[in-house]
Amino acid sequence: MPLTAHCLVHATLTLLIVFYYNKTLWSLAILDFVTHFAMDRIKASPRYLGRWTDTSKAPFWIAFGTDQLVHHLTHIYIIWVIVKSLPPPV
Repeated sequence: MPLTAHCLVHATLTLLIVFYYNKTLWSLAILDFVTHFAMDRIKASPRYLGRWTDTSKAPFWIAFGTDQLVHHLTHIYIIWVIVKSLPPPV
């Protein structure tokens, strides 16, 4: 439940931004939710990236950096789609 709530906050904020610019792109909020949920689940899982918990070791920071990279790339993609949907400037 906490992970779902965390991802819903991100998706809701994405939805608000998308609705401001172009309501037809509402599915970007779902993309944000699914990507965020999957990456955070992988990062936290002891079977995957969550097995590295020692913050003094490089594998922890590589896992953390991978998580952040995926989040930022998702946001860049969302911004790109929104910008491409805007009418050209006059």
